[in-house]
Amino acid sequence: MKEILQIQLQEEHYKAMLTQYHFRPIDLEQLKCLGEILLRVIEPVMYYAPCRITDAEDKAADTQLAVIVSLGAKVDDLQNEYIRREHLTEGYMIECIGMEFLKIAYEQTAEKLWEKYGLWMGAFDFLGDRYPLELIEDIFCLLAPEEISYNRAYMLTPKKTVVFITTLQRERKGGYCHICDACSNLQCPNRQNKTVNLNYGYQRIFGKP
Repeated sequence: MKEILQIQLQEEHYKAMLTQYHFRPIDLEQLKCLGEILLRVIEPVMYYAPCRITDAEDKAADTQLAVIVSLGAKVDDLQNEYIRREHLTEGYMIECIGMEFLKIAYEQTAEKLWEKYGLWMGAFDFLGDRYPLELIEDIFCLLAPEEISYNRAYMLTPKKTVVFITTLQRERKGGYCHICDACSNLQCPNRQNKTVNLNYGYQRIFGKP
C-alpha cells in the first residue's frame, strides 16, 4: 500500500537547525529559502504491508509491518546540482533539511498507520541492525515501491529513503522523530544526530578532521 505524505517545516524547526547542525544565525534565511525550494519539489511517500519476520509462534508476528519511507529523487537532484556548482554550504544545508523532513515523515507514517489499523508503530528495526540487509530483496518484492531502488551493496536510491520493520502496538511512542537514537548503524547517511557524517567537501567547510 502507498500513501502520500505532506511535509511542512515551521519557523521553530529552522531555528533549531542552527544549533543542531552548527549553522550561524545569519544562515537562517538561507535555510528557509532552501527549505521552501525543497517543499516544492519533494515527493514524500510511504509504502507498507503486513509481513511475518519473527518466529511463526510469536504472536507479535501478526502485527508486523514492512515499511519504506522516501522523500523522492528530486532532493538528490537539487543537492547534486549545488555540489556540481561547488556550492557546498548549500549542499550541506539541503542534507540537513532533508533529515528534518524525514523526521516529520516518520511522525506522519505513524499517523497513517493509526488511521489504517487503530494501532501505533512500535520499535523501528532497520535492516543491517536486527535484521540482515539481504531482507531488502523480500521487502521490495512485497511493497514494489515506485522509483526506489537499491544496488548490490543494498544502498538505497533516492538517498533520503529508509526501510524498516515495525510491530504495531496500542501505546503511542513519545516521539518518532528520534528513532535513529536507538539504531547501531553509525554509518547510515540518514542518521539524525549532531555528529552528521560529512563527506570530504563538507568536512573542509566545517573544519572536521
